[in-house]
Amino acid sequence: MGFELHSELNTSRLSPNETKQYIIFFLRRAETAFREYKSARRTLIDYVNDGSKRVSVYFEVLFHIETCIAQMWQAFDQTRNFIKTSSGEDRKLYERGDGSPYERLNTLYNIGRYAGNNIPEDSTLPIWLTNVGVEAGDAKISFSELADLLQEIGNWADKLSNPPVPIRQSTTET
Repeated sequence: MGFELHSELNTSRLSPNETKQYIIFFLRRAETAFREYKSARRTLIDYVNDGSKRVSVYFEVLFHIETCIAQMWQAFDQTRNFIKTSSGEDRKLYERGDGSPYERLNTLYNIGRYAGNNIPEDSTLPIWLTNVGVEAGDAKISFSELADLLQEIGNWADKLSNPPVPIRQSTTET
């Protein structure tokens, strides 16, 4: 079973400020990930429809997708850290070698993060696009999988942005 964002926040071990810091951090990453995914998609469509296939447009798509991946990973990893700090529960996003989308997202994030050291000998880029997704060496993630992970982040962002309002009991009797 993969990592799932909790639907309830257990913040009893944290100060209100620590909780607020996490929520703001997460929402910033979520917002940026969505914006970069949208920009990557729009720019990729322009690239595919442009007969000249300008390399600068391809580089722009890569920039947006790498930024999206970085923001997504940071959102997931910070949530894992928050859950550990707030509840003591040490949940892993993935088990090494499980091939899950989380593991592949992390691998792509790290390859992008250390790009200068991760360019294969027979390539000019550490990360590249395919017809179905993003690749770097043995790491691959489809656009569909990215969208699914982004949806998970979006669902959690909605919960953080719109917490349930407790129903107050009336203190007066009618």
